[in-house]
Amino acid sequence: MGDAQAYDRDNLYDLVNGQADSFFVYGFEQVHVQTYEGPEDGQVRVEIWQLDTASNAYGLFTMLR
Repeated sequence: MGDAQAYDRDNLYDLVNGQADSFFVYGFEQVHVQTYEGPEDGQVRVEIWQLDTASNAYGLFTMLR
């Protein structure tokens, strides 16, 4: 478990391996990422994405699923 990471339009490329332009089309504003570790070596990664509209958030969701 480390510190939470924050990404915006300037550094999103680091999180999505250079594919940030695909996210900008959907009104990307920022994302926060944190990994938590459980007591038995389990991990969960939480990402909280902020986009400019609910319809753009749905569009990004459908693109990624």
